[in-house]
Amino acid sequence: MSIPFIRKYPNNRGTIQHVMRPFEIEQKALDFLIAGGWYTAEITSRGIVKLAATDDKLKELFVLETPNGQELEDTIDRLVNRSVTAISYMSSRSH
Repeated sequence: MSIPFIRKYPNNRGTIQHVMRPFEIEQKALDFLIAGGWYTAEITSRGIVKLAATDDKLKELFVLETPNGQELEDTIDRLVNRSVTAISYMSSRSH
């Protein structure tokens, strides 16, 4: 399995990019996705990667920024770990 990220571009278009992480991180991400969440990624004009966990309307719940390098994988793991805390919030809104 891998974690799908919507890679956002300046022209408001996006593509899906899959990221491989350890099984336990991918499993947490799957739980968040099943609850209706999404992950997004974009590279800013400063060359920084902006990662976000969003709700089903693409409203950002958590945002982390990191240089595009070795730190990126750790930042993805931190984002996924934070995103699972929003599952109960998203579930309560759908009822």
